[in-house]
Amino acid sequence: MVHVLCLCFLLAGEVESLLTKKQIEKRTEVAHLENYDVALMLVGRTFRHRSIKHGKIADRDLTINDLTGEEEEGEYDTELRETFKEDVWSNQIKMLIAPLNATVAEIGGTPMKKHQSVDVYLCIDAQLSSTPPEVSQVFVVHAKSQDQRGAACLSKVRSNGRSYSWFIAVRPDFVFYKPFPDMASFNPGYVYTRLRKAQGIGGLTSDHFSFNVCTPSCNGDPLGAIGYVNDDMIRVVPWALIDFAFNVDGVPSSNRSLQFPTTWVTLYDNVMQEGRLTKFWVDHGVLTMPLACPGYPHHDRFNHRHLSKPCSRTPVIKLACGANATFESVHKSLA
Repeated sequence: MVHVLCLCFLLAGEVESLLTKKQIEKRTEVAHLENYDVALMLVGRTFRHRSIKHGKIADRDLTINDLTGEEEEGEYDTELRETFKEDVWSNQIKMLIAPLNATVAEIGGTPMKKHQSVDVYLCIDAQLSSTPPEVSQVFVVHAKSQDQRGAACLSKVRSNGRSYSWFIAVRPDFVFYKPFPDMASFNPGYVYTRLRKAQGIGGLTSDHFSFNVCTPSCNGDPLGAIGYVNDDMIRVVPWALIDFAFNVDGVPSSNRSLQFPTTWVTLYDNVMQEGRLTKFWVDHGVLTMPLACPGYPHHDRFNHRHLSKPCSRTPVIKLACGANATFESVHKSLA
């Protein structure tokens, strides 16, 4: 039986051992799993608009749609754009939870019945007025970052003795354009995320990107580079790699099993959380694959919805990406 954990960004735990070369080599052995359990965790905090801070909306009236996946910044979230009429939770039930609970999948090319159960965890900074019936458990954790919050919540899940096949961490304000991908073809040797930046890699579309989405060009730099920067809004982690689900301390490994080549794209890890997460995974021997999951954060500073909507139904093929390497060859450059 395969178990999947979907966590929407709140976990606190320690990274244990580095992956061995044998474990890395076994990534090529794709396992098509008939039965699996998924842990889905929504990791975030209360959206601090002035009506809440000034008492016009009491804490007892806070709902799941009042949550954001943005990092902790300032007294008010005045810079964040928000479409107040949007029912994010209904979207996540339809586009995320329902597909994860699908009962039929193609296993090994043959339509088969599939038992798949999903436990939904909410990892936030305050109690809600009511908990949606789809949520299995709520954890209230105060933290300096969403990765720290997610790690603390994941630690609580693991202390209960529960294990899964997969763990999915998602922002509580993420709006999906399409149903979540069928996980039957996912390889349990890799973490899956969208891409914040990529260059020199072929076979990608706008569905794989979180930024510069609808342009036909890849967005990594310099132009001659080859590599990627992971996005952190959604992460799909096999349970075997659960120790590396969140970048808690930001300290690089002193015994790296993988290293970036000089031709890798610029990480911008001094200013970007996504760059730090990418470095954390590579330092600890964790390889990732691109996740085709178009959508946008309900709260953001960069107008993601407006910029991604033109290609939300029909993805744009990323043709101008440079070297057109496969992800497998890009991974080999890290060894």
